Amino acid sequence: MGYTLKSSVHCSGVGVHSGQPLTLRLCPALKGTGYVFERVDLEESKRFIPATFQNITNSKFNTQIGFKDVVISTVEHVLAALTACHITDMIIQIDGPEMPVMDGSSGSFVKIIQEGGLAQVSDTRSFLVLDKELFVETSYGSSIQLMPASYFSIQVVQDFKGREGVQNQFFKIEDVYCSFAEQIARARTFGFYQDAEKMWAAGLSKGASLENTVVVKEGVVMNEKGLRFDNECARHKALDIIGDFALLGYGLQLACHAQNPGHELNAMVMKALLENPGHWHIEEKLVKPSFEI
Repeated sequence: MGYTLKSSVHCSGVGVHSGQPLTLRLCPALKGTGYVFERVDLEESKRFIPATFQNITNSKFNTQIGFKDVVISTVEHVLAALTACHITDMIIQIDGPEMPVMDGSSGSFVKIIQEGGLAQVSDTRSFLVLDKELFVETSYGSSIQLMPASYFSIQVVQDFKGREGVQNQFFKIEDVYCSFAEQIARARTFGFYQDAEKMWAAGLSKGASLENTVVVKEGVVMNEKGLRFDNECARHKALDIIGDFALLGYGLQLACHAQNPGHELNAMVMKALLENPGHWHIEEKLVKPSFEI
């Protein structure tokens, strides 16, 4: 089954890039709507941005989508929560140019989805089922291999290449849709303090703080309570993959093995999938969320 919300819900936070206060509202939508972002701070003719791969405008530090010269940044965390909960149709209202970062994870979005409750909009959900392997590699050695599978599974190897003595991390999840809330949703975005200083000096990442980012300085995690998981960084990379791949517009049935993934690589993989339709087929499936509705 495909779902939307029973009632609208909202949350507020700051934009990690702009630092400005933002309010996000998730609103029920009719079958066939898909995911549509609405910039409520703009005139009606420029408000709506369909969340599709074709509308990606930038994927360097986050995933940004745009339509008719209007953009919205950092869409991946909320999209990960929506697709993992089998929500297929949603109007996502926002009063600024990016999503609120909240605590740097998808946890806040899963929480408000649970508060809003799910309403069925269709008997089945359309799934992209992989039939043939697909391998994509960047010029700097990051790669993703997709393989046929019975579920949507993800395996991530995050190699820090010895930077500041940080150990490499590994994460694997066998069934994204069954275990997203417990194993992935709370994993936060991360970075090195040295890089953050450079971005702040350039007027970027104005909203980044220890409240929404795992920060490493001289090999030590600066956040007072440390990591939520020993492999939190690798788990967050899996979260980003789920959120970015949501722009394909389908549920997924495939195995994804990722080596040092990022938003640019995720976009390359989506492009390769769409350019090779013989590698997959669409199948209608009965699904249900992993929590009570």
